[in-house]
Amino acid sequence: MFVNFISFQEMEPDIVENYCSNVRCLNPKYILIRNIKEGKKTQGKDCSVGVVEPILGEKYDTFFPDHELIDKNTNVFGFLTEDGFHSELRLYKRFNF
Repeated sequence: MFVNFISFQEMEPDIVENYCSNVRCLNPKYILIRNIKEGKKTQGKDCSVGVVEPILGEKYDTFFPDHELIDKNTNVFGFLTEDGFHSELRLYKRFNF
């Protein structure tokens, strides 16, 4: 099982895609990802903190093509942050296991 809790959302998509390709080489049966459903806050002229391109949950579907999304949840295990973002869990299972 591979687990990532929130650190992927701090990176740009090309960096995360590279990490995910390395994870795929490990051939995990399950993958559990926790991220912000709406994506990380973006950088702007008023704020230098954030990402250029936020990663939304569906992007992980393309990063893990050998896995199917079993479930996603923002209510039972996730939470609403004080700035209005939703924490989301996404659980994937390897195809043909």
